[in-house]
Amino acid sequence: MSVGSGKAVKIPESEWIKIPDHHPAIIDKAVFYAAREKINQKGEPLRKRELGTWERYKNIRSPVQGKVFCGCCGHTMKLSSTKNAAFHCDFTRAATDAPCYRSKILEADLSDIILDMIRQRVSLNRDATENNSVSRSQPEQEYERLISKCRKEKQMLYERFVKDEISAEGYKSEKTVLDAESDRLSQAYAALKKTAAARTSDKQLRELMEAAASENTLTIELVDLLIDRVRVYPDGRVDIQWKLTGGFTAYGN
Repeated sequence: MSVGSGKAVKIPESEWIKIPDHHPAIIDKAVFYAAREKINQKGEPLRKRELGTWERYKNIRSPVQGKVFCGCCGHTMKLSSTKNAAFHCDFTRAATDAPCYRSKILEADLSDIILDMIRQRVSLNRDATENNSVSRSQPEQEYERLISKCRKEKQMLYERFVKDEISAEGYKSEKTVLDAESDRLSQAYAALKKTAAARTSDKQLRELMEAAASENTLTIELVDLLIDRVRVYPDGRVDIQWKLTGGFTAYGN
């Protein structure tokens, strides 16, 4: 290299001219060398690392994995094996003119959005339950008492017929009335029990949702219970297709 040239040539450290302690130290030597080691380690080329990105993050999973679809093209969004894992619309990777080209959403952000929407759903169902509660004028015990009373009246009617206290025509007429009343009570009792079972199922589901929604993380169990699929749009909008469980109130987005 000629004198006055603007080019710089790196000289091996063995040829450096060093004057120990020439300047007052700004930081401790131990801190300096530790920092330099970190910098050198961070700048290590990928080809020299023991494990590649995919190998280091291959075990990354998401509770909604397999349920996330692109809101534009409708295809499944794949979860990347990276430190900041994200769902990508892989189908339009080569379609640069597609509205969902390079569409993605961070897995952590999507999980937070879904968990927040579940909490809103819990709140809506809680309000609906409180505002639309069905009063029962005759509980199960009352129907059981009336059915038992009807059976006794039929038994007494038969005894009266056997003792000739009532004619065959009168017995038949009164028995028809009692049979109709017995059938009505039995059907109403069965419907009441079915409704009570549905309420119990809804209550258990609601309790499960409220307990799960109070957690800070989304779980596979909660997703499988409530969510059929999640649609993600390029503008960041998220739409959830909910599952309907029992008589649980359904709310869309």
